[in-house]
Amino acid sequence: MKAMRDSRNILAVPLYALMLVYAFSVTAIGPLLPALIAEYGIPVREAGYFSLFQGLGGIAGLILGVFFSSYLRFDYMIKMTAGIYGLSLLTMGTMPGFAIALLLFFLIGGSTKLLDSTLNAYVSELYREDSPRYLSILHACFGAGALTAPMIITGLSARRLYLSDAFFVLGGICMVVQIIYYLAQKRYGRPAALAPVKAGWVIGLLKDRHIVCLCLGVIGYTGFSCGCSMWLPSYMSGPMGVDGGAANYPVYAMWAGIIAGRLYCAACSGREDLYRYTILSSAAGGGVMLLATLAGRPWIYTASYAAAGFATGGVVPYVVAIANRHYPEHRASVTAVVMFAAAAGFMVFPALAGAVAEIKFSYGILLMNCFPFFIAAGMYLAKRWEPEKK
Repeated sequence: MKAMRDSRNILAVPLYALMLVYAFSVTAIGPLLPALIAEYGIPVREAGYFSLFQGLGGIAGLILGVFFSSYLRFDYMIKMTAGIYGLSLLTMGTMPGFAIALLLFFLIGGSTKLLDSTLNAYVSELYREDSPRYLSILHACFGAGALTAPMIITGLSARRLYLSDAFFVLGGICMVVQIIYYLAQKRYGRPAALAPVKAGWVIGLLKDRHIVCLCLGVIGYTGFSCGCSMWLPSYMSGPMGVDGGAANYPVYAMWAGIIAGRLYCAACSGREDLYRYTILSSAAGGGVMLLATLAGRPWIYTASYAAAGFATGGVVPYVVAIANRHYPEHRASVTAVVMFAAAAGFMVFPALAGAVAEIKFSYGILLMNCFPFFIAAGMYLAKRWEPEKK
């Protein structure tokens, strides 16, 4: 039993590392956005196309994942998706034309969302007895990656390195981690194949009010975290008048808060009511953000984003754990449905915030700061319509 647990932990480490490098695709776009606008000579509205195409790719990939992920073993899915992701980043480093860049972001979105879904399902399968704890650790690694990417880019910019260097560095890290995963998976052995799903089951799942409300909570979370990661640096350096790397401080603070929140959830997963915690903490995070918006001072923004990140950090791992608890026989597919909601939020809300910000930047930031209330509402309704546990 101990040997099995040790080999499982050896495999979990590169799985956590893959989740960390997946997060690069979410938060690198914000710090890189001003350079991408300058490189391609596009207006602010068209800059939102990067997240739009990345979100479209994520949705396309997850539609395939919902129906077909059960037909491929977890190790095949991870090797395929991580490989496409790393190669797409490296190709972006060649600075292709604008249309090719959008296509690459589409591939990045499709591969990373399928990778995210597979990692969640795989960790949930490895640690069935305590999945909320280990999923929270997995998503804390996502937070670490989300925090690391802007720091890497800021460090490269300080050394006057070019935009292409950022993509080469991020892509190179992804490829190294994939090699480490391959070696660990080879030592652990092949994972078991899952039972294939039927189209009727998936359609029934999409009509399930409980799942729909869980997905609304995830949509609210990605609208907040990914939208703020994308637009906060531009807002801080523009209307707020913050100079240099300090414009990224609120993003750093938010992801540091998310990491801390997920580690807290990992420590307390056996004692918390998953629904009640996410409802109350998300509502509190929304209240903090509204106060910061009214105050309108950079240091208050930084502190409030740290608090809001902590408050909303447990949303995704807890939602995945709840969904897998009720549908344990099809973990990969039900996780793909939840990640589909995350991709939809990533696609719609950063682009929508960009359109609103073009009218007035503070309106776009205010829109994103309301999303923690959206999370709380979705989780409250999910609790009301919770089915009997299987």
